[in-house]
Amino acid sequence: MIKRIVGVPAVLLAIGLFAAACGGSAHSSTPSPTTSPTAGATVMLATNPALGKILVNAQGMTLYVFGADTPGTSNCSTACLQNWPALTVVSGNPIAGSGVSGTLGTITRSDGVKQVTLNGMPLYTFIRDTKPGDANGQGVTAFGGLWTAAMAGSAPTSGPSATPAPTPATTPTPTPVPGYYGY
Repeated sequence: MIKRIVGVPAVLLAIGLFAAACGGSAHSSTPSPTTSPTAGATVMLATNPALGKILVNAQGMTLYVFGADTPGTSNCSTACLQNWPALTVVSGNPIAGSGVSGTLGTITRSDGVKQVTLNGMPLYTFIRDTKPGDANGQGVTAFGGLWTAAMAGSAPTSGPSATPAPTPATTPTPTPVPGYYGY
């Protein structure tokens, strides 16, 4: 009889552990429309083997500019933000790392979130960049504009001083996923 009583709690414990391992949490794999906002987001300079000097966030993820944006205005919302999360701040001013030229600032998006800008141009990351150094969004045309890695360099006469990176001849063509690029 005692063996049976001791065995029941062990079975219940095993079932509980199995249920927890199979997704008992409330975590969602749905991408957030913006990167995790931080106080004073940092923009840094990094070297990409194919693109040269590019701008990255504090985690080393490539930052992009959107061809459909204009200085002071983001034209990326809803599904666009699911694929191209905005670089955002909760409070304070963004911080320029060593070698970053231009003026970092913020705009207030239509959803009330403060997005980081470089010379007025909103900055984004790309959902398919999974590790520092990835630049899978370079040269992608989606959501009504061309996405290019933000590069360090001298300020052009208009637009951001982080000029778009040239599209290398070996830029891979992304595999379309239905609904992924706004198709």
